[in-house]
Amino acid sequence: MFYYNAKYAFALPGQAPTAIAGGIIAASAMPAGQLVRRDFRKYSYLQHRLFDPQLYLSSLDPIVATKSVVNLASWPWFCPGAAPEYDSDTHTSVKNWKDLHADALLQSWHNCVPNDPQKIGDAARAAVKVQLQLGCEMIILPGPLTTLATQQYATETEWIDAGLEACKSLKVGIPVLATVAISDSVLRGVDPTQNPLLQTITNQLSARGELAGAYILPELASESGYVCTSRDTLWSLLLLIDDLVRGAGKAALVNYVGTFGAVASAAGASVWSSGYYRGQRRLKLADFEDQEGRARPRYHSLKLAGDIGLQSDIESAYKQFGDRILTDTKDGLSLMQALASGTYPPPEWEYTPSNIAAAGGHYNEIAYRLGQIASQSTDRRIETVKRWLEGAVVWSSNLQKIGITGSSQTELTHQAVWLNAFQAWRSHARL
Repeated sequence: MFYYNAKYAFALPGQAPTAIAGGIIAASAMPAGQLVRRDFRKYSYLQHRLFDPQLYLSSLDPIVATKSVVNLASWPWFCPGAAPEYDSDTHTSVKNWKDLHADALLQSWHNCVPNDPQKIGDAARAAVKVQLQLGCEMIILPGPLTTLATQQYATETEWIDAGLEACKSLKVGIPVLATVAISDSVLRGVDPTQNPLLQTITNQLSARGELAGAYILPELASESGYVCTSRDTLWSLLLLIDDLVRGAGKAALVNYVGTFGAVASAAGASVWSSGYYRGQRRLKLADFEDQEGRARPRYHSLKLAGDIGLQSDIESAYKQFGDRILTDTKDGLSLMQALASGTYPPPEWEYTPSNIAAAGGHYNEIAYRLGQIASQSTDRRIETVKRWLEGAVVWSSNLQKIGITGSSQTELTHQAVWLNAFQAWRSHARL
C-alpha cells in the first residue's frame, strides 16, 4: 500500500485522497521540539504513521547542508546534549530556538556514524523512545548508509543489535524494522544474483527473529533525475524484498523509489512511500544541501509511468493521442478540460514556481491507486505490474515517435529499465 512520504508540510497538496493509508515522517523534516508537538489528529493519513530516524544522513557536511543538519542534530541519536530542548515558555517560537542554538548544533555535528558501543546503544535507545512517544505503529531502527561492499555488514548489524536490545529493555510490543539504506554505488555494475552483499544482508536480517522486517531505501548517488534508471539497483531491490518476504517470512517496506514502489509491491513489499517533490521520490545526499529555487509543476501520467513536461510536451502529446495518455484525477480534470477546449493551461497548472498544489494532488492520487495493487494476490499483482510496465514502454516509444525527447521534465528512458529489472527478477524467482 502507499504511504505518503511526509516532509515539513504534513497537509496533502491539492485534492489528494484522504484515504491514503499512512505516512512516513522524516527526522530531517523539522527540529525535534517542533515535531513532537505536532497534532497528528489533523491529518487522517498520519493516524498510521512511521518515523524514519535517518541515521544514514550522518555524513552530511554542515557547511553546505546547514538547514538539514540543524534539524537532524536536534535529535538525541545524532548530537545528544548539543542544545537545550525547545521550550515554548523560554523560546517563544521554534525560530527563536534555532537562532539561539543553530551554531552549537552545527559545531556538534560529527560527519560520521558513532562507533563506540556505548554511544551506539544510547543512540538506538533514544530513537526507539522517540517513536514510542510519537505513537508510531512500527519501530524503524536507526541504521547507517551502506557504501562499501567489503565490510561484511558489520557496522550495520551492530546498530541493529543495539536497537533490538533497546526494544527489549523498553518492552516494545509493536513490530520492529531494521533500516537497510544502501548506496547505489555498491549495486550498479554488479549482477544482483552474484552480489554477496545482498545475501549477507538477508542472512543477517533473517537470523534475527525479533525483527519483523526491513525498511529499505536506496541512496541514488548516481542519478540526476527523479527516477532510478539502473537495472542493477532496481533488480537488487526486488531481490532483497523477495528474499525477505518469501524466503524469510518477514515484511518489507520501501521508500524513495517513486512509483517503482508499485513494482516493489509485486515482489512482496507491503508498504511503499513517495510524494510529489523530488526529495520525496528519491534519496540522494546532495539533495539535503542548501539550495535555492522553487519547484514547478510536473504532470505525472499513470500510463507512461513517468512525467510529461508542461511547457510544450503535454500539448503535443494531447494533440496526437488525446486523453489516452492522460490520467483522470480530481486535480487533473481541469488540465484535461483545458487541453480539450484549447484554453491550456488552466491557472492551477501554469508552469510557474511553487504552483504545485494540483500537480501534487494529482501525483498522490495516482500513487494511491497504484498502492491498491498490494491488496491483490501474488499472481494478480505480478500480472498487473507486468501489463502496466509493458504499456509504459509502448507509450514511451509513442511519444518519442512524435518528436518528444526525454528531458528533465518528460521522462522517457526509465520505462524499459523498469520492465527489464522486473522481468529479470521474475525470471530468477521463477514466478
